[in-house]
Amino acid sequence: MAYLLGASRLLALAKPSGGVRPIAVGEVLYRLVARTLGFQFREALADHFSPLQFGVATRGGCETIIHGLRATLDLHPDWVVLQVDIQNAFNTISREVLFHELRAATGSLDQLFPFVRSFLPVVLPSTFLIALVRMRSPSFHPSQVHIKEILWMVLFLL
Repeated sequence: MAYLLGASRLLALAKPSGGVRPIAVGEVLYRLVARTLGFQFREALADHFSPLQFGVATRGGCETIIHGLRATLDLHPDWVVLQVDIQNAFNTISREVLFHELRAATGSLDQLFPFVRSFLPVVLPSTFLIALVRMRSPSFHPSQVHIKEILWMVLFLL
């Protein structure tokens, strides 16, 4: 338990004079804030993605998709369903594109930008951040944790 409370995410902030200032942010605080923001913005997120998504702020999203697919395949027996599983998908997307889409979002979603910007710095490549985490614990992988949280799942969808 002490390891989990003491685990930190390292962020590299550029100093005005050049160079880098490392900042450690505790994982517990980070996850608590991410969960709170996901809950606070759930309606805005659902409005932003509706009606084409069933995973954010929808009750019975999986059941809706399954019944919809069955009905569609019954109507079109020559159609097939293809499932694509992208390994480490969240860490393969461009941070610049993610930031641009979040800033361009209408409504209150743009209020998420400062938080996301502080936790996903664009100046460091994802592989560097993953390497830092792997040095602490080989069994931990960022996409296995963050993509399960509503906020990171939504950012991936942007």
